Amino acid sequence: MLPILKKLNALLNDHGFVFLDYNTRDNRQVARMKAEELELPWTILCEGAAYEQKLENYRQYYNVRSGMFLVGRDGKVIGTWSRGLCPAVWEALKTQFPAQAEELAKLAAEDEQTRKENREKSQQIRYASGNETDGAGSETAETLLKHFGKMNGASRSMGTDKERTQRMLELSNLILSISELSASQKNAALMQRIGLLDTLARMEMQEHPETNPAIIFAEMLQAIDEVLADEKINQMYNNNLVLNKISVLQAMWAYMKRSDDKSAIARDVLNRYVEILKKETQHTNPYGGGNLSTFGELVILRDLQNDDHDPDFAQAFFDSVIPIFETAKDPELHEFAERLRGAERRVCSIGKEFEFECMLMNGKTINVKDLRGKIVLVNFWATWCGPCLKEFPNMKTQYEKYKEKGYEMIALSTDAEVKDIVEFQAKNDYPWLVGSLVKSKDAGLVDYHAHYGIQGIPTTFLLDRTGKVLFRMVGSDDEMLNEALRKAFGE
Repeated sequence: MLPILKKLNALLNDHGFVFLDYNTRDNRQVARMKAEELELPWTILCEGAAYEQKLENYRQYYNVRSGMFLVGRDGKVIGTWSRGLCPAVWEALKTQFPAQAEELAKLAAEDEQTRKENREKSQQIRYASGNETDGAGSETAETLLKHFGKMNGASRSMGTDKERTQRMLELSNLILSISELSASQKNAALMQRIGLLDTLARMEMQEHPETNPAIIFAEMLQAIDEVLADEKINQMYNNNLVLNKISVLQAMWAYMKRSDDKSAIARDVLNRYVEILKKETQHTNPYGGGNLSTFGELVILRDLQNDDHDPDFAQAFFDSVIPIFETAKDPELHEFAERLRGAERRVCSIGKEFEFECMLMNGKTINVKDLRGKIVLVNFWATWCGPCLKEFPNMKTQYEKYKEKGYEMIALSTDAEVKDIVEFQAKNDYPWLVGSLVKSKDAGLVDYHAHYGIQGIPTTFLLDRTGKVLFRMVGSDDEMLNEALRKAFGE
């Protein structure tokens, strides 16, 4: 659709047509890099930048994930569409630009023809590269593949009977034994075989949950690597196969958490993940770099945030993964590398000096270095955060207990509106130092919420008298905090 949009913009740009592209990315730099890479000639609006400027989030305002609005010269909406350049859009444009109606009709016809060709091409794509010059291959294999596909579809619709799946697997192996297979025929058969191996492996995993999924899925993973070795493989299927490999890593990670040999399995998962990343970050993924980062962020990193994580493994994860994302060809992954750097500062903070500075509500700036000699608690919170407010009464009790023994607390509010903090303070009058992230950023101070990659609040750090982190907690747990304070004060 992009080439057609560029032609549409060029056709109407001098006739009172303005194309505004509301990009829903959080990072304006990534949005800018993508726009430059695609040579987009129109105005790009970034949702993340709008948030930074405290503007309305119009994606939420209009409750739309993706869509198109056509607004008339009087500022009133002519139409809205969720399917992109559908026929109704072209008709509406011709009504608004009658002098260009003929050219618009030609563009509409070109758009429809392009969509038709793409649909046909998609239907023609086999599971491999779609290389049309790899030879005719075996007619016998072609016939078997067609019947095999129908039988496999019928088999899946009838359930996941193990014996039936094994018979289908034997048939796929028979097809692969044909010497006259073309490259596309071979890869088509391999893809069918991978699907069957995946089905069998998942049955086996349910029957034997005590077995490491790496063993159960070994044959399937080997078959996937065989297909991925073809550098001409269609990108969509490359992406699907990579997701298959990552799903195995997820199964291995879940197994690791209930295994007695956690360290060895975790390292195996990390090594396999790094192997995938090294290859797949060397090209721009049209289906979203997030497919590569999601496993690291939502599976591994989520567990590393727990207090009982292995610090050596955590450091190995960051050391192995961050450099790969930083050098990825897809700029979207550079943003993820930055988030991981922040997470590394947070997750690996125990025993390290804590950097922190903020603007207090009274207009003064406080730096934790100014509090050397005291035990200091830094708490990230918000007035709308239930768990944050729930832990405050206990924090007040502890503050009053240890205040005279050299204890201070800084509560940095992440509220977008300063007035919400003012109103909260007026009602509650908690005794500790209260800071504002908004006021701090407005004063040009470092955004320590981002610096430490805070993903959820409340998040709490307890520092010793030299400024090093003694204790870190995501969420609220009164007893854990009280125990950490007792240890800090030698009780």
